[in-house]
Amino acid sequence: MYLLTLMLGSAQAMEVWNVKGMNCNGCIRKVETQLELIDGAQIVGTNPLQQTLCLEGEYDREKMVSGLAEKGYEAVLMEGAECPPGVESPWEGADGDVKVISLGEEVSLEDHLAPGKFTLYDFGAIWCAPCHRAAALVKEEMAKYPDIAVRVIDLDASSETAFDLPVAVQHLSKAPGIPWFVLYNPKGRRIYRGTDVDAALKAIKRKR
Repeated sequence: MYLLTLMLGSAQAMEVWNVKGMNCNGCIRKVETQLELIDGAQIVGTNPLQQTLCLEGEYDREKMVSGLAEKGYEAVLMEGAECPPGVESPWEGADGDVKVISLGEEVSLEDHLAPGKFTLYDFGAIWCAPCHRAAALVKEEMAKYPDIAVRVIDLDASSETAFDLPVAVQHLSKAPGIPWFVLYNPKGRRIYRGTDVDAALKAIKRKR
């Protein structure tokens, strides 16, 4: 059961809250929906990597905290903290041949091969810091070479439940963690599977 930290009174300026469990896209949406019920509370930004929420406006702290507790989230005011930058999914707004093919549901990888290209399947999550770093490296490579397509499998669940998703049970039973990459060459043959993005990119260069 989640603890409840009550901060009596009304907020007057921007505040940073630690919202434990808010580390997936679905979690953020639930928190945002709940905060729409709190008069005066305006979301400035969310950071699922740090599980932080930035709010401004004049709102009832106690009502906000108790409302989130009802949804299963413990909100704790981080006094003196500055609002950190917001974080989006690693592939949000990416250029090039990038498609999200699963948000947790089962998916056949072979059904999403990009004809004539290297197809890199990226299993990751918004709360996974290594996933963000790996995606940045792949984006740099894609900017140089148009023969790379990325198919994103976004584990849209908290870090505690992500590996219970159907797509994780289907494809990640042997994976030690995420990011997890599966790479096919333009002929549809698998040439890499593992956690090392550098190894995947080197495999592309060898076969190009």
